[in-house]
Amino acid sequence: GRPVLAVLCALARDPLFRLTAQHVLALPLGAELVRSEFLQCMREHVDARLNDASLDKVVRNAGSSWTQSGHLAGRMRKARVAVATSFGSVTFAIWLGSLEGLVGEDLLRSFWMSVFDVPRYALIDAVMQAKQRGLLGASIIADVVQIEIAPFRQRIAGV
Repeated sequence: GRPVLAVLCALARDPLFRLTAQHVLALPLGAELVRSEFLQCMREHVDARLNDASLDKVVRNAGSSWTQSGHLAGRMRKARVAVATSFGSVTFAIWLGSLEGLVGEDLLRSFWMSVFDVPRYALIDAVMQAKQRGLLGASIIADVVQIEIAPFRQRIAGV
């Protein structure tokens, strides 16, 4: 779960890196990350704010970061692979969503949850594991989702 925690933190802190998520996360599993398409996608987002050399470095570093997080595999030819979840990384993603003001089911549909390549039931399983460990409060019945992150905030604050 640590590589995914790291990429979530990077996505939260770096708006330029966050722009790369749109392209990488949209790739189907097994698809190759075509560098020219990735570069063109980034060029559309940054317009003329970055010169070609800087943009090339951003794309290269972003590719490396996505590989380290487990979303891409390969050295020269990078292909999209599934990334696993952990209850800790899902808790962090929920916390990031709550900072945006999201609640309930919207937390499970947030951008932050799109980082995980698992179906909804696997996210719910991770939420329930986090609840068992006292990281958050949760009640999920059918399509009704209630998540309370107060226990997580208290642990971060050391209370």
